[in-house]
Amino acid sequence: MNQTRKNELLEKYHAGRLTEAENLELEQCIEAGLIELDELEDIRQLDYQLSGLAEELSSLRMRTRFKEELTDPIDPQPAKTGHRFQLPQWLRLPAVRWAFAAILPVLGWTLAWWQFNHKPSAESGQLAAVQTELENIRTMMMMTLLQQESSSERLKAVHLVREINLESANRKITEALFSTLNNDPNPNVRLACIDELSKYLDAPEVREGLVRAIQHQDSPLVMLSLADVMIAIRDKQAVDSFKKAFDKAETPPEVRNDILGRLSRAI
Repeated sequence: MNQTRKNELLEKYHAGRLTEAENLELEQCIEAGLIELDELEDIRQLDYQLSGLAEELSSLRMRTRFKEELTDPIDPQPAKTGHRFQLPQWLRLPAVRWAFAAILPVLGWTLAWWQFNHKPSAESGQLAAVQTELENIRTMMMMTLLQQESSSERLKAVHLVREINLESANRKITEALFSTLNNDPNPNVRLACIDELSKYLDAPEVREGLVRAIQHQDSPLVMLSLADVMIAIRDKQAVDSFKKAFDKAETPPEVRNDILGRLSRAI
């Protein structure tokens, strides 16, 4: 694909003017690595908009403090803002819009409660509650996108995990990633799941889940990626799991020998 065609597809995507054939072409380019998800800007735009909600919360806090310090009984006029919340193209999907609409009232109630009931002594706990709501929005978006038929949408879902602030493995998210890793028909989506799950190898359930996932794979690329993880965690059960997977799938001999050879030397 030449740069001109790539730019044309991206321009039409952002303008919402892609035909069905062009949308398929865009998905194929993403799967082939010719177009990166970051170039679509939707995930970054959503993160920016969610961050904007947190900034709005901070603004509400400042306005509340200002009112408390006033001695003049006349209420100040709130500052006008030119910010307008606009949904990215992929959030116009009915299922995604429904999920977003379901969570926004909760966040709106939290912001309103903050504005009228704010107490400086409880600031840290209240701010943490709002931040939790933001993480819930991202999680709901991820779960919804994972159910889409388009492989590029499912790739976006896995990419969205990176925007969720997790100090340890979140059971709800890891279960969704494992389900996708074991059942998604697209190897690139599975590879993305391995990449995200490998960030939580300190969690025993994640290590065990990755070992079990080996038997569900038939793609040589996915098997090679899992082999790298198994070498890192040095799990002896991995050898038997790979042998069972090889029996089910028509794995090329060179891939089979490479994986078993590396595992035998490392474990």
